[in-house]
Amino acid sequence: QAIDMIAAAWWSVKPSTVVKCWQKAGIIPMEFAECDIESAASEPDTAIEKLWHTVAIATCVPNEVNFQDFVTADYDLIISQDTD
Repeated sequence: QAIDMIAAAWWSVKPSTVVKCWQKAGIIPMEFAECDIESAASEPDTAIEKLWHTVAIATCVPNEVNFQDFVTADYDLIISQDTD
């Protein structure tokens, strides 16, 4: 029930709230404009690329690692195994 409540609450979070949290944490620069936040809703792929570039620089992600590589880095990770 708690997981369902968390999932339901997440849908009410605005993109601008997430951006402001990331700014406060220092993940993205404070100069990230309000118009960039608004464009995130209308052009999510462009906004993600822009944010990825900023986050990658701030966290020293190597240039050869792109957003898709980063997001799918653990897809082949074995998280459970059958025991005999």
